[in-house]
Amino acid sequence: ANAFHEAESKDALLLFDEADGYLSRKTDVYSGGDKGHNNITNAFMVNLEEYNGLVIATSNHIELIESALVRRFHKIVEFKFPTYEGMKLLIEKYFPDVDFDKRELERICALGSIGPGDFVAVKELTEYMDEEDVTGEFILESLYSNAAARDASSRRSPVITGFRF
Repeated sequence: ANAFHEAESKDALLLFDEADGYLSRKTDVYSGGDKGHNNITNAFMVNLEEYNGLVIATSNHIELIESALVRRFHKIVEFKFPTYEGMKLLIEKYFPDVDFDKRELERICALGSIGPGDFVAVKELTEYMDEEDVTGEFILESLYSNAAARDASSRRSPVITGFRF
């Protein structure tokens, strides 16, 4: 409630990142924790209804968010993983001096779960490496490793963002 009131008084935008972590579907009450969780979700919905500003909520798992809350957003935007052309742009942006052939780019695209954040993570990794060690093969293997590690812990879907005006 405080976040909504402060944002309204300052005519500010509210951004709730990883909203599925605290706005997930309500559960049957078996414990105090369940009741607390449901109360948070209910309070969020009440404050959202009364708020006169812009609210953005992001999630990789919209299916986990309380459906009554999802219905309250005016717009849902899904950011899909990059296409072949998008991958080319990411490689040109983050690794302009590294050569990749078309087959290598197609291999990256075939995974279907490598996004801009993966390129940022690999770029940060290479900043402290010797230049001759930053090869196309190393970058590809690092991208694959990032995707595999993430996907092993939870199947990642593209970012979903809900907007309420």
